[in-house]
Amino acid sequence: VPRSESSPRSTSEWVIEEGSWQQSTAFWRRVLIAACDLARPGDEALFLRYHSPTVNLLRAIEPRGWSAAVLPAMCAAAMSEPVSNEWQDFIARNPGPQTEAALLAQIRQRAVWPGRVAEFIALGAVPARGAADALWETAVASTGTIEELTPAFPLAVKHGVEIVPRDLLRLLRLKNDEQSRSYTTSFKTLQSSFVQSFSLRSDCPATVAEAAPWLEENALLLQFNDATGRYELPGKTTPAPVLAEWGEYLDPLGAGRVRVEGDALELTAAGILADYWLDVGKRTSPRIMREVEGDFTAEVTVQPAFNLSKPWNDNRDSIFQSAGLLVDAGAPRTIRWEHAVSKTTDNHELRDETMRSGRSAVLQHASDKWNRAKPVRLRIARHGDLFTTAWKQDDGAWVESPAQRNLGWPRKLRVGLMLVNNCTRPLVARFTDFKIETVSAAPFALADPIPSHPDGEPTPDGATLGDFGTVENPISSGIFKSEGTTLSIDVAPNAPSDYYLPMRMTAPRVLRDVEGDFTLEATIAPTPKREYNSAALLLAAGPDFYLRIGIVLDNGGKPFFASEYAENGWFSGHLNLDAQRDLTKPIRIRLQRRGWFLTIAHRQEGGEWVEFYPLNLRAWPAKIRAGVVALNTSAEPFTAVFTDFKLTHDVPPR
Repeated sequence: VPRSESSPRSTSEWVIEEGSWQQSTAFWRRVLIAACDLARPGDEALFLRYHSPTVNLLRAIEPRGWSAAVLPAMCAAAMSEPVSNEWQDFIARNPGPQTEAALLAQIRQRAVWPGRVAEFIALGAVPARGAADALWETAVASTGTIEELTPAFPLAVKHGVEIVPRDLLRLLRLKNDEQSRSYTTSFKTLQSSFVQSFSLRSDCPATVAEAAPWLEENALLLQFNDATGRYELPGKTTPAPVLAEWGEYLDPLGAGRVRVEGDALELTAAGILADYWLDVGKRTSPRIMREVEGDFTAEVTVQPAFNLSKPWNDNRDSIFQSAGLLVDAGAPRTIRWEHAVSKTTDNHELRDETMRSGRSAVLQHASDKWNRAKPVRLRIARHGDLFTTAWKQDDGAWVESPAQRNLGWPRKLRVGLMLVNNCTRPLVARFTDFKIETVSAAPFALADPIPSHPDGEPTPDGATLGDFGTVENPISSGIFKSEGTTLSIDVAPNAPSDYYLPMRMTAPRVLRDVEGDFTLEATIAPTPKREYNSAALLLAAGPDFYLRIGIVLDNGGKPFFASEYAENGWFSGHLNLDAQRDLTKPIRIRLQRRGWFLTIAHRQEGGEWVEFYPLNLRAWPAKIRAGVVALNTSAEPFTAVFTDFKLTHDVPPR
């Protein structure tokens, strides 16, 4: 859950300053969150009574199973007034005639932007033609300029809205001075964008000068052919491309076109925004994808015909076009390996962008040997948790980059070809000899090389340590020693032993499966001496969910009580845990789950437990793993010591 929507963590977060409207609004949102979290089965009538677009109680309604009871009222509200994205998503997750009508009504009220309309179509929540028609009809009826039509037009073309050819002709007949408002994008550029989109799915020429007379002659005759996805003249049918050997063609907004010529594939991205970012609604690039499981090696030769122009946001720093390989392991995790050009025609790049938990890392891998004017062969390989990019030209040797370690990425993911175009002119790229093999060779080098442990043989990954659980030692950087209820973990220096979703999850840890209510306690030895190491309690459910809490040093060397939290594969930041303790002395930490709630508490030297506001774990799986972890990314060895370790399954009272 994004930090702005999560529950308050401490008393200070409930405090507001008098006269501050923003803070008081946030305060009442927190009150609603707390009320939802404390809902009981007997509260159903009360929650359904007050649930409305202005008092959103879905946080309690969905987990409690009250969805069916509240859905008719929500749909009725959506028929007559705009509702929040959260309400729209809830309605879309419950498909049926009633919810379909509600979402179409939201589109007609201009409450759904085109990217989300495409998302609802992909989910099957609304009929494609009906949704695109509603979006286009509403945009035409309510706009004062053609600039405001730009986002809706490609989707209308893609799904064959009948009136589109005649509306396009009307748009080309317009003159700039006939419009009531000024444009941030030039009038001719806007007209060109419409023509480009339409030309991808018809025989219409791609330039305004040629398109206008062609449409004058043919606009009334064109009919949409559902089999080919094109506007055709009577008696003419253009065969759809055969893509069986390439993969599945995806084009959410209708921004692209695919053609097959012999052993080559040509992808086009029109001069409309075609990007590939985090949200589904922003992954609009045309692409060809295949599903792959386990190790693989993907290769393709790519030759883009770059066509730089001003970007849609009118910021020259946003000028960007690229073509290459894509690995998609789910929304927060992607790799783009591409020949790109940005800002100016001289700024060519061999660009590797790895996205982890919504945080991107961009690396440039070009060398003096690369001839940017020639086709380049690109390769992405997976070997276990190691991902490597490489390139070559002509008959030269592969130039391989050091492998990146992506722990926890799913074994099954999607691999393919893609274009990105932020410019107002089209981009065309030619791909040849595309192949994916389900084998890979070990990379020649690692971006983070793992040194041997200086103190001896590391504890094997998968070893069992009695009541502590099972060792996870991904890069063999930890030596585990246990005696009774005390555990120490010696962590090697110069090894990237971290536990941070946007970068790496390599720290040595020991975990046990728990399901239902439980209590985890341990005393952590005095704070480490360097800011790059830490001992912490850890809850984890694969790589998508984790919470770690321990003691670290800030940049000034002052110890503080720290935590990091990730949910559904997204790094959600730090909890506000203001622990007024002497952190140069041992501190005992307790994590206690009761139903959805996790209570975080600490005490010192036999004092009273101090509890924080409970964390809501309703999105977490029922079965998780609990234990301890030791982090060290410094140049010195570090030993984490945990004493009086306890992990108990708690049976709630009858």
